[in-house]
Amino acid sequence: QANKRRELLIIKDFKELIMIDKVTLQACKDSSIVLELKIKNLEFAVSQSELMISESRVDHEALNYLRKKVASSIQDLEILYMIKRSKKL
Repeated sequence: QANKRRELLIIKDFKELIMIDKVTLQACKDSSIVLELKIKNLEFAVSQSELMISESRVDHEALNYLRKKVASSIQDLEILYMIKRSKKL
């Protein structure tokens, strides 16, 4: 239970960093189905963006934008993974 509290505090501390809106974040906390869908969606978006970056099919400005979005999405995924782990505890 101490681990669960610690993870929830970490989630609370990182709320300013995540791009997920409050409603979606709450829906992920409330529903495992929504959580799993959001995780799969973000994982797919990250993989596709990384593929585009590696193939360099876009201009420099778009590459920088994609890199920032990928970094933000990975942060969001980490938060969602913490929520998922806390639900299993």
